[in-house]
Amino acid sequence: RRLRGTLGDYLQLLVPALVKLADALTDPAPTVGTTNYPGFTRLTIAMIQTISVLLITADASSLPLTSVSSAGRLPRAMVAVSPSSSSLPARAAQPLMRMLSRNVGRDVGFALIEAICVCAKRLGKVRWMSFFHLTAIDVITRWQDRAGLGPVVEDPTQSIGDG
Repeated sequence: RRLRGTLGDYLQLLVPALVKLADALTDPAPTVGTTNYPGFTRLTIAMIQTISVLLITADASSLPLTSVSSAGRLPRAMVAVSPSSSSLPARAAQPLMRMLSRNVGRDVGFALIEAICVCAKRLGKVRWMSFFHLTAIDVITRWQDRAGLGPVVEDPTQSIGDG
């Protein structure tokens, strides 16, 4: 079997473990010290982008895997995927929002927002709006204020497809 097929069988175990690791990397625990160390930042961003890619490809075995762009952001083609029947996006959305509510840097914050958008796309409009929309808007707005990026200009979840 190919690696992709093998990983697909274990995504229900792999994604929550990666989310927990990313959560630990963004938590300023006293045993670790500061999470602003550049090595933690790069590792955290890579972990969050890995979670995003795994969520995107969870039930889309026909989608090609592409690497993250040179700017460090997910390619737009990978984010524009159809809603998922999997529970993985729902299980990842709340911890990702909790991580964003912490004092994370801009780069980590942008990676978290991209991952939250992937969860929104994968959950579909109805499920996202019912369970996560208001919390996500609040968390993103608060992070945006802390990061000094100004007020929210538009609702980032308006482009969620029907689902």
